[in-house]
Amino acid sequence: MDFDFVRSATTGGAVGLALAGLIVFLVVRNLLSKIVTLALIAALAGGALYYRKSLDDCVKTCSCRLGPTHIPVNGHGCANKH
Repeated sequence: MDFDFVRSATTGGAVGLALAGLIVFLVVRNLLSKIVTLALIAALAGGALYYRKSLDDCVKTCSCRLGPTHIPVNGHGCANKH
């Protein structure tokens, strides 16, 4: 797992959640269920996009992490340092 993979995965996850939201919007008939599910999907997608933005910021300091795990940022002007 490296920086480029994590960045791509968060972008792909947000796109996948957007597609899931569209499917929920079209398929679910119960209004309350639709609202709750879409709110949950929007929160997850927002979290993924927020984390992706934080990755763009942490690459400047060469100290990217995913929870307790250090993410190598080699190839972005950083040596393999923690």
